[in-house]
Amino acid sequence: MPSSSRGNTASARAFPPWLTTAILLFLARGTFYCFLQPLWEGYDEWAHVAFIHAIATTGHLPARADPIPSEIADSLAATPEPYSAEPPPQSLTRDQFWRLTDAERADRLQHPPRGGSLFQYEAQQPPLYYVLLALPYRVVWGLPVSARVLFLRLLSLALAALVLPLAWRIALGVFPTDAGARSAVLLLVAMPGLFVDLARVANDSLAIVCCAAVIFCAQQAAGACTLRPWLWLGAALGAALLAKAYALALVPMLPLAAAIAWIRRPSSRHTTRQGSLAAFAVAMLIAGWWYLQTWWITGSLSGEQLQAAAAGIPFAQKWSALFALPWRSVIDSAAYTHIWLSGWSFLSLRSWMYRVFEAAALLAAIGIILRARRILRTGKVLGTGRIFLASSACLLLAIGLLFHSFEIFLAKGIAAGIGWYFYAIAAAEPAVALAGYAAIFGPRAASRAIANVALLFLALDLYTVHLIQAPYYAGLTAHATTGSIRAFHWSDLAQAGGLTSIVPRLAAFSPSGPSPLALALSWTAYAAATIILGIMLFRRTGK
Repeated sequence: MPSSSRGNTASARAFPPWLTTAILLFLARGTFYCFLQPLWEGYDEWAHVAFIHAIATTGHLPARADPIPSEIADSLAATPEPYSAEPPPQSLTRDQFWRLTDAERADRLQHPPRGGSLFQYEAQQPPLYYVLLALPYRVVWGLPVSARVLFLRLLSLALAALVLPLAWRIALGVFPTDAGARSAVLLLVAMPGLFVDLARVANDSLAIVCCAAVIFCAQQAAGACTLRPWLWLGAALGAALLAKAYALALVPMLPLAAAIAWIRRPSSRHTTRQGSLAAFAVAMLIAGWWYLQTWWITGSLSGEQLQAAAAGIPFAQKWSALFALPWRSVIDSAAYTHIWLSGWSFLSLRSWMYRVFEAAALLAAIGIILRARRILRTGKVLGTGRIFLASSACLLLAIGLLFHSFEIFLAKGIAAGIGWYFYAIAAAEPAVALAGYAAIFGPRAASRAIANVALLFLALDLYTVHLIQAPYYAGLTAHATTGSIRAFHWSDLAQAGGLTSIVPRLAAFSPSGPSPLALALSWTAYAAATIILGIMLFRRTGK
């Protein structure tokens, strides 16, 4: 066996030291986002916290009609709310709060308003994440709400870090060199939009790991001669379905893996048949009860309010809406909300910045199409099954999210794509991009191309943190009447009291509490991790 092959095999089995470093960098950078993002800035964060609180205090799953705890409702009313959220009548948006005078802000902080009646908005969510976090939540029961939120954010981030080893194994299956797998993992560590999504209390942090496990286990089962990989695939799929309903889009991964195994291993077709049936049975045993119950109560599999509302619309109206929906706008909004969006404040970038990353993704997609064309022309399908499964996961979730956008249009008449949901298959995205770039540029250049894209994301991260998010959260910029954010100017800093005023302003509503030191320390760790990550990526571009 050639030495390079031995190295690749060894790297596939051993846990390389650089991966440990990548996980530490991920945690350091993500921790800063947990401190930076103000309380309740994350998408529906308050409702996810209320769900965990309900299980921890009552021992059973909440219903939609159940009220949320008064302390969470009071915190919502007292904390400046994101621009696009629907705050209680007593609360102010972040823009409104920072327009108050110093005396008015101080008086509001000393005499915060009381919250109104709110209910368990996210009670339709599958329960696995909330059950897992309910036990550690009891450890911080006596702390203030903000401290509990910070604890849950950090715990969720640590859970999400498990996606990196899975992304490494998926990349090795698609592109079996250590250089390519390393670039793929570092790309995830560099993506700022991913941290915005994960540095909050929500079930996405578990779902991203479970969905990565489904993709990896499907790759293993497709080449297996025994039942064990199929059982693992069933367990991973069941866990993903109990983590978040968008995992329903990955259910076809099971028959796709079976089809590949059936074609590639004719001598093991009996095992393939038994294994795929066993995998389906395990998945249904784990998660089937939840979806049967949800279907019985809501008339839809996910139980999501918009899907339940769309289910009752006549077919003729749905058919008309299918052609009335501006799909180009939906796809465009899905793309930019996947690349970067700040959270419920809906801070965004200049359009040309999004186009740069969209062009990189389009180039990878062209490479995948070229690779598929060569396979169809030559008939050589050996070794392509894992690429096919990783690409299929991306395509299946994209179709599922487009269907969700269609439901939003049916129920509310809004044409929008929710791109942050696409992070569910973040572990497969770099691997698919590697395969696409390799088809165009060759294997060696593909690894460098991914590293260069990661460097672009790292530059975007520094820009968004320091010139978009921090100035807005500190009240130096605000939304204009058109909904856009006025650009940050250095003169804004002087008017607010100089650089030393930024950290206290950010800390005022950070979940760490009004402690500038904790926020400053988290930024220091973030800065060090970002520099180390930049050096690692820069070295990748030359190999």
